[in-house]
Amino acid sequence: LLRTSLRPTHPPRPRHSKGAPMADPAQQLLLRIEALERRLNTPPPPASPGSSFAYVPASTGDSFFLLCSGLMVFFMQCGFGMLESGSVTSRSTQAILLKNLLDACISGLLWWMVGHAVAFDGGNGFIGGEVGFSPSSFFTAGYRNADDPGYSYLLWWFQWTF
Repeated sequence: LLRTSLRPTHPPRPRHSKGAPMADPAQQLLLRIEALERRLNTPPPPASPGSSFAYVPASTGDSFFLLCSGLMVFFMQCGFGMLESGSVTSRSTQAILLKNLLDACISGLLWWMVGHAVAFDGGNGFIGGEVGFSPSSFFTAGYRNADDPGYSYLLWWFQWTF
């Protein structure tokens, strides 16, 4: 009798209004993820004439993934700055942080001018490849004429963060 009275009693499992037990939290999470995937993969309705919103990315899920991944990779610059600042004397910390900032800025400019074009334009098997950006990726010149210019710029940015 003593053992049974010390056992914790669990409240009854919550039920929907129809009387059926609710799904397991893991199942609920999977159902919500599947619904989100369906929503992301469903093409949006076409914009009405005269609407100020005319551009919708081809793949919102891909764009979101590239944006978040690029942000995480770029945030590693802060970690590198802290690592290098901890490796030098306190009087050199400002110079190290300025060096890291200039590194990010200058590499971004060089990637915009020539880096992306050298890496991804052309049909050479050694350098570049067929990406479909026309006429060229130098200075991101052909990106405005691409089928999906936002996605092209996002790919450029994602590759630059590495």
